[in-house]
Amino acid sequence: MKTATAMFTSAALLLASAAAQAQIAALTDDEVMLIGMAVSLTRTGGTEKAAVLPSETSNLGCEGRAPVTLGGCPGAMRTAKVQPDDVLAWLSRQFPDASPEVIADFREKAQNSAIVSRPLPINIMQTIGEQGATDPALQPAFVLDFSRVGFNPAKTEAIVYIAGVSQNEPKRSYGEYLYLRNDAGTWKVAARARNWSFQ
Repeated sequence: MKTATAMFTSAALLLASAAAQAQIAALTDDEVMLIGMAVSLTRTGGTEKAAVLPSETSNLGCEGRAPVTLGGCPGAMRTAKVQPDDVLAWLSRQFPDASPEVIADFREKAQNSAIVSRPLPINIMQTIGEQGATDPALQPAFVLDFSRVGFNPAKTEAIVYIAGVSQNEPKRSYGEYLYLRNDAGTWKVAARARNWSFQ
């Protein structure tokens, strides 16, 4: 009986570990490319020396570690008072041209975080993790948060959340959802939906 119990306990621990790993998988190559593209298209013109990337992506569950927090939610994708379904309904209204498939994929991916294990393809020095926000060699820095990326099956549409806090230009600090389209091989921002900013 003890052997059966031990085997059951070991199997349960393995399943729990596998479930936890599924929730914290690394970003895919396509996600890293698109996040880098979105940052390049929307966060330009600052005087920052470096970008501080999160160690994991933001999620709609208001869970995890994120350098930017809004209304009790790490990652600032929503406040604790706003439910994920309300955010997704708002995005459907903000992005009327977005296909149901891209919104559904974003909904699924944004439920959990992914590990950020490498720099983005952007032309600025980068560090991963909050310790970079206080490193004097990287000052002033731009602190970034971002979600996983939702794609349509053809990968011609994408939705991603990007938030950034400028340490020396607070008015350049804001969070927004981006709807991007790939037209003839070039990604372009088709619509933006800002959910917070510093005045």
